[in-house]
Amino acid sequence: ILHLHEIWRETLSQSWAHCGGTLIFDLRESAEPTIEDKARSYFRMDFNGGDDAHHTTNLPYVIVNSGDALALIEERCGDAKRLENYRYRHPVSAAAVTPIAEVMASVYCAER
Repeated sequence: ILHLHEIWRETLSQSWAHCGGTLIFDLRESAEPTIEDKARSYFRMDFNGGDDAHHTTNLPYVIVNSGDALALIEERCGDAKRLENYRYRHPVSAAAVTPIAEVMASVYCAER
């Protein structure tokens, strides 16, 4: 859920610091520049109905440049003995408002 979290970098660091052996996390990636501005890219949480009047909470929809993602993971999980990644191309969620139509849904596994 890091792609829906404003302080995702810190969450990744803290998760790795408290991880006993294996950390699995996901990101939304693109070849485009990273977008973290909630005014440009957000996810509509709809708890009360299906129309615009009921969209009460917007979360950031963070899309990270793939090169930036790998650099950050290597920085924050630098002592990982093994890092694996599985990714697949996917349209952004219908609940997302963002200038990017398609992302790589990327799942990482970092092991100590």
